[in-house]
Amino acid sequence: MGIKNRLTSLLDERSMNTNELAQRINVTPSTLYSLLQRDSNRIDIDLIMKISHALGITADELLTDEISQLTEPAASSAPVDVQKAQLLKYYELLNEEGRNRLIEQAQFFASQDKYKETKIDESAG
Repeated sequence: MGIKNRLTSLLDERSMNTNELAQRINVTPSTLYSLLQRDSNRIDIDLIMKISHALGITADELLTDEISQLTEPAASSAPVDVQKAQLLKYYELLNEEGRNRLIEQAQFFASQDKYKETKIDESAG
């Protein structure tokens, strides 16, 4: 199952229709109708971001039903995949100087214990 039920429910909660949402996010209504018709799990990240912003929710909240329908290991990685796509999108918008600065910032954060992912103690094996 794709995004159809979740988006339809969110639109109903906000007393909004597909045409109104399309107008808010500056896409053609046929783009949204196509998305709903094919009920796809593969959606362009830009469209996800536009829809979630217009509805006042996060991308994760928009995709919540999709994530919960996946198996456990995949479900835990799905929000990270959205974040990775967002980060890559922003990276691609930058010029060379901006990209270098972004990498420097990422290196800084990666060097700070409070921002690191919790690692499994390999010696405890």
